[in-house]
This record gives sequence, C-alpha cells and structure tokens, in this order.
Amino acid sequence: MEGIELCARFGLAPNLRGYCGDPKFQSPFSKYLENPSKENSVRLRKELGKFGTQKAYLETIAEANGIDDIYDYKVAEAFWIGNRLLDSVTREDVVELFEGKWVARKFASKKRAKEIISGLPKEIPPLQHTFHPYLAGFVSQKARKSAKNKDLCRPSWARVVGFDSGKEKFSVERQPVVLSAGKFVLGKAKSERLPFKVGKIPLVEDYASTVACHWGVAVKEISKKEASAMEKYSARILSGLAGSGNAVK
Repeated sequence: MEGIELCARFGLAPNLRGYCGDPKFQSPFSKYLENPSKENSVRLRKELGKFGTQKAYLETIAEANGIDDIYDYKVAEAFWIGNRLLDSVTREDVVELFEGKWVARKFASKKRAKEIISGLPKEIPPLQHTFHPYLAGFVSQKARKSAKNKDLCRPSWARVVGFDSGKEKFSVERQPVVLSAGKFVLGKAKSERLPFKVGKIPLVEDYASTVACHWGVAVKEISKKEASAMEKYSARILSGLAGSGNAVK
C-alpha cells in the first residue's frame, strides 16, 4: 500500500462529514482504488493536498526525518498508526507546526497557536494523529468539541467479532477513550457496528479480523503489530495529557 492510499483511507470518513478536504474527494479515491495508475495517483495526491491539517502534520514528520515526499508510506504510517519516525520530531518542530504552518495557513490565530504550545506537556507526546484531537483541537468548526468526537477522531483499532454482509457492517470490540476523573483514558472494550464499505468504496474485506477505525468507519485491515503500535502511541499521548494544559479542553 502507498502512503497516499493510507492517508486517503483515514481521510475519507471526516471528508464525508464535511470536516476536511474537497467534497469531490470520493471520486478520485475510488478511481485510484480501482486502478492505481500514475495518472490516478497524481490526481489523488492533488486532492489529498486539500486536507490542510493532515498535510501540515505530514510535512512536519517528513522534515524532521529528512524525507522529501510527505506521502512516503513511512511518513503516513507514522501519522496514522505510529512508528519510530515520530521520535525525531522535536519541540521546536511542533512549535513551527502550530506557530508557523497553522498560522500562515489560517488554521489558527497567533493567539490560539500560542495557547496550544503553552498547553503542551514538558515532554512532547508523539505527533501521531491522536495528538490532534486531544492536544491541538479541531480546526473545523463543524465538529463539536466533545469527548465522544475526540474519541471518534483518533485512529483506533478494533477486533472483528462478526459481520453483516447485507448491511456491509462489522460487529467489533473497540476500546473507546473516555473522560474519567478529569482524565482521558482508554476504557473497557465495547461492542460497536462499523461500516466497511462507504458508498461505492470498499475499504475492508469482510473476512478481516482486526481493523483500524476513524470517525465510525472501518478503514483498513491491520495486523496485530499495527494494532499494537496504534495502542502504544495512543497510550503515550494520553499519558502525556496529565501534564498538559489541554487535558480536558
């Protein structure tokens, strides 16, 4: 799988909700999945460039590791799942992300960018996507800032326990992040039903055993190693919230 496909899979659900990217994104993504030709790849890259906040995070991770292509698979994997590239991102890189990229691109005011930076813990948590809802906050004004939406926004993992082929949904066991005693923590696994096909776009085969989820959609079958990485980096970010000024915002 290429980095652009990984980013597109995770980006589809929030795009459908109108939170990011162009509303016409489904068409180039669908065509790419049907035929990942050079032409369709170029078009998908262009469309992904309209997912502004994702692009800024990818740029930061790529720059910190001396990687030219922000859609290199390892860069995309670092952001959406988690890998060692995140260890190279420094506090200075994160400051530049918010006070530089976000402000210049009007994702946040100078005041808001400084608030994000001042609210970060002394030891910067990994810049995996879970960082975004819990430490940076939503850019889209359409997404209500609630504990439920923060949990939906983070990339999560789930164990498939059954499926309904007629309704194209999985029955899964997934650990939500819940607010407990003023802290965000991983709660007990709960039963959920998640679509594995969106419109005409099939995201996961119905025989999958473990899946990655984003905004209530199963977006990719993942290995146990990938699930462990997602859990590891999510836990590191959540544990860092204890020393953060953003813990319950």
